[in-house]
Amino acid sequence: MEILLRVAIGAGIGLIGGALAGFLTAILTLTCRRLRNSVLAARGQPGIKDALLPLPFVVFSAIGGVPLGAILGIFMSGWRAGLIGACVPAGLLALISIVGTIWQAFRY
Repeated sequence: MEILLRVAIGAGIGLIGGALAGFLTAILTLTCRRLRNSVLAARGQPGIKDALLPLPFVVFSAIGGVPLGAILGIFMSGWRAGLIGACVPAGLLALISIVGTIWQAFRY
């Protein structure tokens, strides 16, 4: 019964924390895209017109945080599992989007 409680807490915190972390990742991505466009404008090149808030990051992070928090809840406390489950999908999305933005800024 204690394991089931840890799984439920991990999944719940993973869902709520993942949505929050996904929103912060979307704001960070938008900021990086604006900085990329300013680097391109400083070189005299036109900016890439994709500087919109990527709201699917919120959904992807929330959906990814639920199973990860639940699975980790089997092995550790529910709070720790939920926090790790919330941060890992958003961190991976942030890593991919920031590296892609930097690559686009120096490629063109």
